[in-house]
Amino acid sequence: LVLLLIIRSILGIVLFCYIWWYLSECIRDSALGELRAPETAGSTPGLWDLICVVFRVIACIAISILPAVIYLGYVRRFDITLWILYGCGAFFFPMEWLAVTMFDSVTALNPILIIGSVFSALFRYIGLVLFYYIPILAAPLLIYLLPRNWLMDYIIEFVALYLGMVTAHLLGRFYFRYQEKLNWEV
Repeated sequence: LVLLLIIRSILGIVLFCYIWWYLSECIRDSALGELRAPETAGSTPGLWDLICVVFRVIACIAISILPAVIYLGYVRRFDITLWILYGCGAFFFPMEWLAVTMFDSVTALNPILIIGSVFSALFRYIGLVLFYYIPILAAPLLIYLLPRNWLMDYIIEFVALYLGMVTAHLLGRFYFRYQEKLNWEV
């Protein structure tokens, strides 16, 4: 039984890494102007590539919420400043993930690059952020509203994966349409 739990955990981690790699591939593919999900059967990555992509996504998340976490650890209360810091992190996260994916490096988390990119296409980016978070916020709403059982859990996971692919496509299309304004020269 312990061996089965270990194997299940390892397979779960590999699947988790593969999903984030595939979402990053969706961003890259959409950034090239493609309209459909990428076909990756012939280009499946190795384990190290999967881990690198997950590390980059985790770095984006950490950079986004780190100011709020530090503030919360220092002040130890939930106030307006904390929510502003979380809001700013959530606002900049899509651009950070897009930059890290397109540059294929965590060096793209340069604040000058991220902030400059946001302000170079500010109103379009605000629209992207609104449409980016609508599908993301739909998943917890589904979890809250629908009854919980094993079948419903699988359906919710499938819907969450699909919504993740939609948001990845939105990021890629944003880059495709406004790459001149972003001036990244990737």
